Amino acid sequence: MASQIGEKEKALEYFNYGLFMDLGDLLGNAAEGVHVAAAGGVWMALVYGFGGLTLRDGRLCFEPRLSNEWQRLEFRVEVQGRRLAVDITPKDVIYRLLVGEGLTIAHHGRLLTLSSGESTTIPSASDLPLVEGRQ
Repeated sequence: MASQIGEKEKALEYFNYGLFMDLGDLLGNAAEGVHVAAAGGVWMALVYGFGGLTLRDGRLCFEPRLSNEWQRLEFRVEVQGRRLAVDITPKDVIYRLLVGEGLTIAHHGRLLTLSSGESTTIPSASDLPLVEGRQ
C-alpha cells in the first residue's frame, strides 16, 4: 500500500521488515522454521507493491513503482493458463508472454497487447489507448 501511494521509503522499510523476519531472526524463533506467511508477504510486496500488479475487470494491470535503491525487479505471474514475465528497471518495463495465446494487459492505465514469445518494452509513460473507465 505504501508503494501505491508514493511512499517509497516507507514501502522499502516495510518490505525489509518482512524480508528479514526469518533471515534476521527478528522474533528469535527462526530455528523453528520459516514463517510461510512472511515469505508470502515478501512476494506480495514485490509483485503487488513495487511491481504494481492489480486485477481489474479480469485484466492484469501494472503500475510499477521501483524503489529508488533498486536497479531491477523481475518476476513471473501465471493467469488463465498464460505465463507472463515482467522485468522492471528505473527506465522501462519489459513484458514477455512466455506461455499462452495473446494477452491484453494495462500499463499505467494504458492497454498493451502481448503476443506469445515476444518481448514488449515500454517506458513508464506511453501513448497506448486508455483503459476504459481509467484516466
